[in-house]
Amino acid sequence: MAVAGRVRPGEFVARRAGPGSGFDADGVFGVRFRHRASRALDPQLHDHVLVSNAVRTVSDGDWRTLDARGLYRNAKAAGVEFQTFLRAEMTARLGVEFEEVDANGQADIVGFDQELLDKFSTRGVDIEASLGEWAAGFVEREGRNPTPTFWMISMRARPTQ
Repeated sequence: MAVAGRVRPGEFVARRAGPGSGFDADGVFGVRFRHRASRALDPQLHDHVLVSNAVRTVSDGDWRTLDARGLYRNAKAAGVEFQTFLRAEMTARLGVEFEEVDANGQADIVGFDQELLDKFSTRGVDIEASLGEWAAGFVEREGRNPTPTFWMISMRARPTQ
């Protein structure tokens, strides 16, 4: 689990009922789920990590709620670290080479042309179509194109598909 490699003693705390610092927690645990396909059933190797929000305090052994703000602050860094590990394992075990790494720590495997990637990227096509429909509806209702800021806010507020 990517998060496990980032844990240091005293790093996790349980929340207090009121303001102030929390209680030191005795570790954290989670479960990793490996998926080999996207929601649209396109090939996409990825993992999900479910972290328990219950932690045992060092001081009295009681179970309390995890203060997960540190996890959220480090989620992207943990994801980039995991992608690095995954690429290294695939290179060592399978001899796979990768294209340049993007800002999210992801990279495509060398040797796949864009036409093939597009064929197995149906979710992106579906999202683009959905965005196009949304924008057309906005223009019809408002009589103008959405501003970039309104566009971003609206997309973030949409329920996941």
